[in-house]
Amino acid sequence: MGHLGRHLRSFLLVVGCAPEKAEGPVTLNALFMKQAGYSEEDVTSATKEFETKNPGVTVNLTFVPNEQLEQKITTSAEAGTYDVVLSDGQFTAKFAKAGLVQSVPEIAQADVKDIFPGALDSTMYQGKLYGMPWMNDVKYLFYNKKMLKAAGFADPPRTLDEMVKMAKVLKQKKIVEYPIAWS
Repeated sequence: MGHLGRHLRSFLLVVGCAPEKAEGPVTLNALFMKQAGYSEEDVTSATKEFETKNPGVTVNLTFVPNEQLEQKITTSAEAGTYDVVLSDGQFTAKFAKAGLVQSVPEIAQADVKDIFPGALDSTMYQGKLYGMPWMNDVKYLFYNKKMLKAAGFADPPRTLDEMVKMAKVLKQKKIVEYPIAWS
């Protein structure tokens, strides 16, 4: 068996940050979506650990359903309600173009060298970085080389259209009854 990855990305966007060297305590307001990839308890625990390692920094967490996230970011940006938001890569350009998010100051190559390029690209707009990848939700395509060869294919599909065409051939040739299964 082999596999091809299809990458869907979620990441952290910076809406407005506290000064680099703040005098006194700092409070950050962070917006997260409620989703299956992590629990509120996970984020709360990681936040407490962050606060312990960074005395004087308090992080207030807000969680909203995924369906409400885009609107919540859009409506709260003008008021400056959140310093940090979690968003999907599909909104990077829209939010950056509208001025709802700030670009992230230059990041050392050491901090990004091991990040999958597609995930990092999802946080960029017009050559500027607007966040850092948080989760890289990935769909994998597993394929059976033996079945593909029996159907007359030397290589796995490279596009969704190719996959559908190959699946139809696999079914027509009665190599497999259900050539595609999706999570």
